[in-house]
Amino acid sequence: MKQMFTFLLLFYLSHSLKAEQFSGSWTGSMKYMISLEDLKLNARMNFQQNGNYMLGILDLSSNENGKKISCEYLVYGWINKQRLEMRRMLILKNDGLENIDASLFVRADASFDFSEKENRIRASVFMKEENFLGPPGTLRLVQKDTALSAGLKELLQKYTAIFFPSTLQQPVITNTDFRTILWRKQLGDKPEFDFIPSKNNSPELKVGLYFNGIQIDRWNANEENTMKVDVTKLQDGMHCFVLKLETPAAESVRFSVRRSAANVVKDILFDISYTRQVIVIMGLDE
Repeated sequence: MKQMFTFLLLFYLSHSLKAEQFSGSWTGSMKYMISLEDLKLNARMNFQQNGNYMLGILDLSSNENGKKISCEYLVYGWINKQRLEMRRMLILKNDGLENIDASLFVRADASFDFSEKENRIRASVFMKEENFLGPPGTLRLVQKDTALSAGLKELLQKYTAIFFPSTLQQPVITNTDFRTILWRKQLGDKPEFDFIPSKNNSPELKVGLYFNGIQIDRWNANEENTMKVDVTKLQDGMHCFVLKLETPAAESVRFSVRRSAANVVKDILFDISYTRQVIVIMGLDE
């Protein structure tokens, strides 16, 4: 029995160690076809891992045939049955690509291999969920360093606090619905966001609302709620709110968000669950 306990302990420790090995810098290449053109891009991924999930910045670049490309993506990843699933969250930078081409990295399904010699990631990369625009691309990465610079670590911690608040109290968010709202300050100084629930939502479930990583409200899933934003007090740039189900449950709830300001009303419909959240990005400028 003692030998069996020792074996299980060593097995657990080895897998716990492996699960933490994604943190650090990875380099390699990505091949993809966009606009009927085969591209081979230099790739660099900087991951910060927290348990079973990770946040990273994927940098794609090329300077061939007189065409310079430089793109950066904020990427969310999690381990799912010995696979690494990755989703693009934001396009942080785009130089050299048309807007539709810059979205070439949407999701990736990767295998990974850790050994004493080197750690590798091999992924199929998809544009859109169905990848109807052509065959998947390929992403190949090799880990070069297990540590991140202080600047990168601070940046990724900032994004984690904004997009995944209270992550330690909940399981991994394996699916995120991203929406974007562009806002100009002159269009109205106090826009309102009404959260209108479906009548089928269970009153037993609690929904949490976070703004820029800070929880500002929590209410029953069958109740309406309103969020008012005084944009005159916000800095220009990116702001976001996260809507997530905070009661452990198998069922999902349905909401529509009604944005009202400057005589403009727009409804956005979505579903959330205990492992699926909604992030609405508000791009704010003058």
